[in-house]
Amino acid sequence: MNRVTLMGRLTKDVELGYTNSSEPMAIGKFPIAIDRPTKKGVDKVTDFFNCTAFGRTAENIEKYFSKGRMICIEGSIQINTFEKDGKRNSYTNIIVERFHFTGERKQDEGKSRSNSEDNNTNEDSFFMPDHEDDLPWDSQ
Repeated sequence: MNRVTLMGRLTKDVELGYTNSSEPMAIGKFPIAIDRPTKKGVDKVTDFFNCTAFGRTAENIEKYFSKGRMICIEGSIQINTFEKDGKRNSYTNIIVERFHFTGERKQDEGKSRSNSEDNNTNEDSFFMPDHEDDLPWDSQ
């Protein structure tokens, strides 16, 4: 079984493109950074994973996430190989099937709220879009 769940921060904004077919499909590519657990006193190590999402999933990730935002993704690991200069090379890609919000608030979200709203809001509260129509409940 090839299943993976990862949570990390986007290191770049999502690059969204579309296929050149009669029914164009969205393709979103983005890297995420994940800190490895380390022993006390040991410098942290960060792993970087290239991720690819398709269709509505790609469009929603591009819409709701940007560089620096925390995201949780579910999908599968794909290892691609190619030959360059007579050497066989490979790279790992995560194919994103689903994504989840992590509860992290946008940095600029608090700026648009009044002080009374800020007093009633928990810093770790779930991020909610401004309009119900913008909710990506079907993230597949």
